[in-house]
Amino acid sequence: MKRRYGFALVISVILALCGIGGYVAHMPVVMWISAGVVVLFLVSMARESTVIDLAQREMVLTKGLFARKAVVPLDAILQFEMVRVTHTLITVNTSLNVWYRRDGKEKVAMVSNGFTKRAMQNVLNEIEEIIKHAGHPATV
Repeated sequence: MKRRYGFALVISVILALCGIGGYVAHMPVVMWISAGVVVLFLVSMARESTVIDLAQREMVLTKGLFARKAVVPLDAILQFEMVRVTHTLITVNTSLNVWYRRDGKEKVAMVSNGFTKRAMQNVLNEIEEIIKHAGHPATV
């Protein structure tokens, strides 16, 4: 699936502006901490991937800097969940998660995150279209 750069890019720009502010204000600690966090965000963004392998009938999700790959069999998907985090009526984050069953336990993995509900709904529609095209018997 196509990568979505919006969320991490916005956070990286904000932190880069904080770093520039630290440079202008002669506060090297702020500048270096902001620069380090921006680099971590960019590496994390480059590492992020969502692959739907129809031959193996699984989704391979890699999110975050140190997180392991989550392999979700298409037949084990229970449901998708959209979670919105708001702070004083401002949406801070919206994430799309998938619930699935593995080894008799219910597990959850993050599929994507961003700012708007519409972006996550578009990702979900794209995933449902791919899964239905593959002949998945259940409605997700």
